[in-house]
Amino acid sequence: MQKNSEIYQVENLKYRITDPTNKWVEVVDVKKNNVETVIIPSSITIGGKEYKVTSIGDEVFLCYR
Repeated sequence: MQKNSEIYQVENLKYRITDPTNKWVEVVDVKKNNVETVIIPSSITIGGKEYKVTSIGDEVFLCYR
């Protein structure tokens, strides 16, 4: 399935919708690089619709190594 290229920010995380039919999103970035703790929710709301967080991008936390 083709990924949506639009990025949505909810609090300190950025997401991309990976499956609009099933309402799945992927974490693609962290807003701030200086946060000590990141909590990834099981679901988020975008445009009044609830999406399930199903994956985390491969390079999201590279700056935390």
